Amino acid sequence: MKKQRYPIFILGILLSACAQMPKPIQEELPVNPSIETVRANIDDFQGQRVRWGGVIQEVKNFEARTIIEIVGKPLNNEGRPRAVDESPGRFLAAFPGFLDPAIYTSGRLITVLGEVTGAETDEIGAFNYRYPVVHVDRDYLWPSKVVQYVYPDPFFYDPWFYSWPYYRFSPFFYDPWFYPWRRPYYW
Repeated sequence: MKKQRYPIFILGILLSACAQMPKPIQEELPVNPSIETVRANIDDFQGQRVRWGGVIQEVKNFEARTIIEIVGKPLNNEGRPRAVDESPGRFLAAFPGFLDPAIYTSGRLITVLGEVTGAETDEIGAFNYRYPVVHVDRDYLWPSKVVQYVYPDPFFYDPWFYSWPYYRFSPFFYDPWFYPWRRPYYW
């Protein structure tokens, strides 16, 4: 019975090392309240440390700080915002100093780690929205995923490969425009 426990124990240790958060956002938080919870009663969460993430909506630079409006998304085990069509709400991330809007562009994924400092009200269209504000200590701007298209090699199949010259004579393949001796179905 003990011999069966050791492989399971070793497998559990090996699998726990597979997914890690990036170093900048790797901090153990005792409680990480959701954006909805903080937005509902902001006074109870003043000074609370949170790790939130989402999609950058807008970047506003001021003299001494930068405010990034983020559409919140649930985070996966690595701390990366998941690509889902649900959002617990929006929040504002306040950064000290200047952040380049060319790097922090709209649509990029970001995870921030910081302290809830209050709330600000701003308009989304004609709707007054109350944003929780996070004073950011550390952030991680996720690299964009590059879609790589894989095309088959044109020389993968040998021209004398079985069925290459013969597929046109198959009863399952009929192309009326391919052979001049066959007429289309409407003639």
